[in-house]
Amino acid sequence: MQNEPVYSFEPASNETQKVQTALKHVQENTEEIPIVIGGREIWTEDIHYQVSVCSYSKHHKILAQ
Repeated sequence: MQNEPVYSFEPASNETQKVQTALKHVQENTEEIPIVIGGREIWTEDIHYQVSVCSYSKHHKILAQ
């Protein structure tokens, strides 16, 4: 078994750019997530929301529905 590589996340590194891109995607999009029971996706009109819980973030930002 081999450990995962350790990244430095220097300001201009490829790793930092990938993280920044992923964070921007989360901030700009709301994911629609179904209920999954027995491997079957179920979509209903009864929608609940998952909001951001980070103290430095906007608590009204809906991350998923």
